[in-house]
Amino acid sequence: MRRVIVVDDLKENRYLLQKLLEGHNYTVETASNGIEALEIARKKPPDIIITDTLMPKMDGFQLCRELKRDEGLKDVPVLFYSATYTDEKSRKLALDIGAVEYIIKPQEPDVFVKIVNKMWDKYSKGEIKPTEKPLEEKVYMKMYNERLIHKLEKKMLDLEESEKRIKYLYSVLRAIRGVNQLIVREKNRGILLQKICDVLIGARGYNTAWLGFLKDEKTFAMVVGSPLGEDVSRFCAQVLRGDYPPCIKKALTKKDLFLFMDRSRHCGDCPLKNTHLGRNSLLMRITHKSKLFGFLVLSLKPDVYIDVDEKGLLEEVTTDIAFGLHNIELGENLVERTHDLKERVKELNCLWEISNLVEKPDTSLEAIIKGTINLLPSTWQYPQITCARIILETKEYKTKNFKETIWKQGSDIMVHQKPVGTVVVCYLEERPQRDEGPFLKEERNLINIIAERLGEIIERKQGEVELQKSYQKLQKTMEDTIYTIGKIAETRDPYTAGHQKNVSQIATFIAHEMELPQNKIEGIRIASLVHDIGKISLPAEILNKPTKLSEIEYSLIKDHSQTGHDILKSIEFPWPIAQIVLQHHERLNGSGYPNKLKGDEIVLEAKIIGVADVVEAMSSHRPYRPALGIDVALEEISKNKGILYDSEVVDTCLKLFKETEFKL
Repeated sequence: MRRVIVVDDLKENRYLLQKLLEGHNYTVETASNGIEALEIARKKPPDIIITDTLMPKMDGFQLCRELKRDEGLKDVPVLFYSATYTDEKSRKLALDIGAVEYIIKPQEPDVFVKIVNKMWDKYSKGEIKPTEKPLEEKVYMKMYNERLIHKLEKKMLDLEESEKRIKYLYSVLRAIRGVNQLIVREKNRGILLQKICDVLIGARGYNTAWLGFLKDEKTFAMVVGSPLGEDVSRFCAQVLRGDYPPCIKKALTKKDLFLFMDRSRHCGDCPLKNTHLGRNSLLMRITHKSKLFGFLVLSLKPDVYIDVDEKGLLEEVTTDIAFGLHNIELGENLVERTHDLKERVKELNCLWEISNLVEKPDTSLEAIIKGTINLLPSTWQYPQITCARIILETKEYKTKNFKETIWKQGSDIMVHQKPVGTVVVCYLEERPQRDEGPFLKEERNLINIIAERLGEIIERKQGEVELQKSYQKLQKTMEDTIYTIGKIAETRDPYTAGHQKNVSQIATFIAHEMELPQNKIEGIRIASLVHDIGKISLPAEILNKPTKLSEIEYSLIKDHSQTGHDILKSIEFPWPIAQIVLQHHERLNGSGYPNKLKGDEIVLEAKIIGVADVVEAMSSHRPYRPALGIDVALEEISKNKGILYDSEVVDTCLKLFKETEFKL
């Protein structure tokens, strides 16, 4: 078998050539540089030496030179295999100093083997021979040094280009990082968009950047730009008026993510057309889940060219902007729903208080009417400018600040289908037009309910039944709002869709089995439906992450109990909903969060929801793991009964799954 020495400073290259040649009847030894190769060859001369060019200690040229000076090795054929010195002068130098072949990397394995075999056959037959008179030392050193200098110059140019490339990509990445930081921190849409424009200008050095936010498919609600100046301000005002430049007209009809515009040919009389040097502008669509939020337009400097890498990074920027706008929209929906919930709770509390007035023993009709008139202003959405009056037959009851104005609502009090009086609510100042003048449609419903309730109180026997119906209407409205808020949270985390509903079912059953008062059971049911509302503040990337969370990500997850408490604490529920939501991850031994409460410091409702939450979560699928199954979940609460979880609650939960036909 022919014996070969393979010389290469990269271990993986030596390994690949060794395995390739050994598979074709060659015996192979390897060396990492020329010095090692000489030592091996002098101990036992090989049939062939295959060498790389650029190596530490002694490179391929020097190795070949030394071999040809050695009387015992000068006839060994040397074959160069290089990816570094690929020019014709390097090849000529190698052949001039005695090499028989110069192969450029990479080669297909079968091609490389054919070249080596062909070279060996010719060499064996004497058809090719090494140079009989190798270069004189002066000539060799001159050519060798020229190759080194040439290579050094090329390396320096490559490094310079690499440095430019790194600076260029870093500027784009800096813009992405700046945008991401703004999205996390800034919740005001206008400020967010303006700062994003400023960041893009500052980080990448575009001429101008502007962002337009759509309120519908063809109309802009907001347009901002940077750098702020007369031209940019005039442009933003023009777009808001609906006077669109050609780039927007084109973008509204085309679905391309990127549109390049030649300002000299495509931009018409746009105020930004001749503001800066450079011909090109880039327009990008800002979309999230097929919804178009708006457009980002960048005016490019003459020396700025958008390559594939920058397009990819800019696509990431537009995706992040769209995600930020989507989050703001979700937050606004949450605020709106929370406000609606507060209003419904106020209305519910008003009816609750009227019921309390009626339930008090020996309470006269006049006392009930006076109590009702005092409740009305605080129930409407602008209590500080609200006044009320109730006329019942010949008597008038009114708040101290009552003054009849044009901004009013009224409803007749009917007894046995005959009007006996009226309930009137007025605003003392003008307010924005809503469903009925400045009033909400729910307030129209409420005043009708109150008038109806007063008529029922007068009728006595029908009062209690009708009040219950009215209460149930508002109860359903409140529950619908709670359900909607829960759904808003679940849209961020599709893996836990239905989780809160399932937890509510388990927790409610446990509460019934523990024979808790009905009012407390209802509080547990409501709290269960919104116990994870705090996750609305978490990035979807964390909620849907398919791998293990980092320490920082897990600490953000743990904040959701506090966030849920902060959202719900200002709503006047008849139950301690915010406190229950805050404590549902606390554990008996103090290992829970957020406040590491122990034992009786944790309210019973939170202990019940905590157990239900663990069972449902472990038995359901999560992005980072498949469902563990109900048996594993029950084993977890059994193992930690009295340590993490309340013993009575655990026993009741085990009974639910083991002695009944209950299933999730």
